[in-house]
Amino acid sequence: TPEQLLAHALEFATHEQGSQFLLELPQQQLSQVAGVLAERAVEVSKDEHGREVMMQLLASDLSDCRGRILELLSSDVVALSLDPHGCRVIQAAHEACPSLREQELLTRDLCGHSLVLTQSQHGNHVIQRVIESMPPSQLQFIIEELTPPAVRMARHPYGCRVLQRLLEHAGSEMGGL
Repeated sequence: TPEQLLAHALEFATHEQGSQFLLELPQQQLSQVAGVLAERAVEVSKDEHGREVMMQLLASDLSDCRGRILELLSSDVVALSLDPHGCRVIQAAHEACPSLREQELLTRDLCGHSLVLTQSQHGNHVIQRVIESMPPSQLQFIIEELTPPAVRMARHPYGCRVLQRLLEHAGSEMGGL
């Protein structure tokens, strides 16, 4: 029944077959489930099956729930960016953000953590997505954090990729690098 589905939405989202069932729900039922899962967005995002559900919710037309999900994800964006499943959700969230204001909500807490994320197996993908999706003028915090260790980052297996993205997307803003 719909009531049972809502009562057990978290269990469904974090179970292999349950998550597939949720992904196949009609939009109206998915909207109801989204309201329940939005409040547990961080927890669901760190689960291997839950991340797929969360990515689907972010990509859907459920703008009310998407706003709440973005708000909750932004409160724990660094930890999610370092998580193997959470990093995929944060990348999907950047793709789903229709406005610069929403993108800024997701990136404001990354300030001061660019170097750690750049050196992370998972976090470097988030930093690259931020670089690709934000206007170059909004990337100054990344540029400032990566300029002092730029030579070391150029030799780092993940850092070199982040620097490459910066040069491709924000080359004009990078006078000192």
